[in-house]
Amino acid sequence: MLKPYLPEGNNEERFRREVDGLVKQTMELRFLKRLSGQDENYEVRPILKAKVDADTLELLKQKLAAYANPPAD
Repeated sequence: MLKPYLPEGNNEERFRREVDGLVKQTMELRFLKRLSGQDENYEVRPILKAKVDADTLELLKQKLAAYANPPAD
């Protein structure tokens, strides 16, 4: 599922390690909780609403869309 966000010419294994590290950090901060019996599915905890406002979420959404659909050169 991360393939669309993988930069061109990047080391895929390194990218996966970085993402795994970020997921682990968000779990430690209790923003994410692993769903029971599922290794790759997470629940976004309600505390995220208190830490991130709507403007920040919109900016994040735009950045993710830009990564998924890079401009053609």
